[in-house]
Amino acid sequence: MTNKTKLIIVFIALSVVLGYFSFNYIMYGGARDIQKEESAYNVSSKAIIEEFSKNTNAATKKYIDKSIEIKGVITSVNDSLVSIDESVICKMKEISKSSSTVGKSVSVKGRIIGFDDLMEEIKLDECVIN
Repeated sequence: MTNKTKLIIVFIALSVVLGYFSFNYIMYGGARDIQKEESAYNVSSKAIIEEFSKNTNAATKKYIDKSIEIKGVITSVNDSLVSIDESVICKMKEISKSSSTVGKSVSVKGRIIGFDDLMEEIKLDECVIN
């Protein structure tokens, strides 16, 4: 083999290895296990909605992308979405019929991903019912 061929093979091999590790970092590098994390805040659904309604920017800086525990009453269940007090929308990791009954008082742990100021709803993902 010539030096040029060896150099091309090494370059291709390095590109494949770099591509593999880059893909894994992008796809799985930011994955968190919210269930095992300690909650940054423990609040009621009414209190956090009031806080977001008064000052959206300050509340967003305080809560966004943090693990939080919210207490309230389940008002609706739809596929993997659970609504608490009609103002907190939780995308559940897993949903069980026994723990997600409408009218049941619960504590949900999840990560706040945003606030919809038009609908006045807080959005959470990776939620679990404690």
